[in-house]
Amino acid sequence: MSSDKLERYHQMSSKEIGLGSFGVVFKARDRKDNRVVAIKRLIDRDDINVREHARVEIGFLETIQDDARKRNKESHVVTLLDHFFWGGCHFLVFEALTLSLHDLILEYSHSQGLPLDLIRCISAQIIQGIEFLEEVGIVHCDLKPENVMLMAPAKFDVLGDLEWKVKIIDLGSAQCLDELPGLCYVQSRWYRAPEVHMGLPLDSKIDLWSLGCIMAELFTTKPLFSGIPSSKNQVIQWTPTEASLFDICRRLGPIPRDMLSDAIEIQTRDGCGEDLNLLDHDFRAALREYECIHDAHSGLTSILGIVDARSNDVKVKSDQSKNKVSVDEDEETLVDRIETGFYSMFCGTQEVKKEKKKKGKKLTLLNDTQCESMAFLDLLKSLLQLDPAKRVNTKEAMQYLFIKNGKMAPKFPESPTSIGDFDLPYT
Repeated sequence: MSSDKLERYHQMSSKEIGLGSFGVVFKARDRKDNRVVAIKRLIDRDDINVREHARVEIGFLETIQDDARKRNKESHVVTLLDHFFWGGCHFLVFEALTLSLHDLILEYSHSQGLPLDLIRCISAQIIQGIEFLEEVGIVHCDLKPENVMLMAPAKFDVLGDLEWKVKIIDLGSAQCLDELPGLCYVQSRWYRAPEVHMGLPLDSKIDLWSLGCIMAELFTTKPLFSGIPSSKNQVIQWTPTEASLFDICRRLGPIPRDMLSDAIEIQTRDGCGEDLNLLDHDFRAALREYECIHDAHSGLTSILGIVDARSNDVKVKSDQSKNKVSVDEDEETLVDRIETGFYSMFCGTQEVKKEKKKKGKKLTLLNDTQCESMAFLDLLKSLLQLDPAKRVNTKEAMQYLFIKNGKMAPKFPESPTSIGDFDLPYT
């Protein structure tokens, strides 16, 4: 191919705006359409892995865009505008996006983390993106904060009432859904589902596990599973996979027995991987340390700083509301209490009290911040189920109170520092 195609795009800065294992991303201006774009350059040099990465990403993106166009539906996946090969490099031209969730987490890293209404808006759009991928038979296989980006409105000024879009990027590791069960190594380690670590058959729910990890990280600004085992298990030099499994069990409880049995059966039949040996006596003994942890509730609540609504010690991510809702702890379930709290936010406390009085129920106090925190925890626990068969799917996730009863397009609050410091595409 001649250099005419490359000359259409003028690189605006020598500074890279993204860096991956196969290439770099830089900001450019499309001279033909006079708009800012992002160009990913993959250096081939006869590397079959790079070629395959480019082929997979281009193929999946074109499939997604064709389907979105036919159905007139938002995919929440980055738009591929053009692609070409020149000078031993593959060039993929994308719409310009603003900042990644990784950038956003860094902005909030010295504070309490992102507010829940913002986490809700971001999470809902990621779920919609995962669902769209499922509908076209694709699993992303590498969801992490770096691969989820925010797109500012066209008339970007300051953060406020403007609605930001969430876009999933980097489909170079994506897989066809029907080919996924036979794979054994996908996802970045901190966001890798337990069934991937253990070499079990996979499905699209591995992306939902990654989403749960991302949501927790948005809340705390720290990775949920960084692969650090408990102090007792640090005396032995474990492999990264073994350490990651220990970290998951330390926070969520033991691996379900049927999952462990299936994984041991696979390793007995096919042999053990270099990174995980479930037949090793020391490793199995170390896993038993976590059998005393029976519920993910206590682990997640301590990490996130959220406690049961019956306690007054609740982590507050926004202004504490004066509005409090009355509920009966003994007669209502957790979901009832949360739903009642959301109802009070939209209809007022007095209306709730009237309804409770009609039913003859006792009244205790539960404020809207507690309701929102517990609704968040409820969804998070369902996304981080160790057993994928019990893990929530995309349609179910959209019906959870944290997503369903909240405002889907909240104000984007100003961050602790200045978002204006980012190199935005609209300026």
